Amino acid sequence: MTTLTEKQIAIIAKLAGAGFTARWWGRGVTAERIYLNGHGRRDVKVWLEFDDPANVAGAALKVRIDDCGQHPNWYAGQRAQFMADCAEAFQIITGQAEAEKASSTITEAAAEALSIGTAVIFFTGGEPSDSNSEMKIEGAVTKVYRERAPQIGQDENVVVELDNGYSFYTWRGVLRYGGGAQVVRVRSLKAAER
Repeated sequence: MTTLTEKQIAIIAKLAGAGFTARWWGRGVTAERIYLNGHGRRDVKVWLEFDDPANVAGAALKVRIDDCGQHPNWYAGQRAQFMADCAEAFQIITGQAEAEKASSTITEAAAEALSIGTAVIFFTGGEPSDSNSEMKIEGAVTKVYRERAPQIGQDENVVVELDNGYSFYTWRGVLRYGGGAQVVRVRSLKAAER
């Protein structure tokens, strides 16, 4: 029988509260990954793997589709759709879903409204579920534009570039930084704690 830590039990409860049917799985006594069920396809497996499953840290969303003789593009399209459908579960597990809703988060509309030459101070990282320390980024806006989005589940995003070489993009309606899609804020988390 697989045993679960308090954090593992809590994350399943959070997922259930958001409408996801999920369960932990492990090869032995230790739970290793979360399977997301209820998508209606027996040929598709959707799960989250962790660098540290006991602490629910270092999550990666995975999709496997059984071979059924389709063209490789069909599999890629199906995989992208399942990744988009499960993005909310991933955001809940990583803690980014809560960070997205914070009042200090920069929305897509606010990002698009930035004027060239505006001096900005942004903060990113540092959330409890985030392995990155909080980072302060200061600069002046040099470009704001829309482009075709490379992120799953989105057609377009807004890109904001600063004079110091930093570049940000929107996904799921908020401004992000880096490959980990860290939420960008106008206030420091450390300042909020005081």
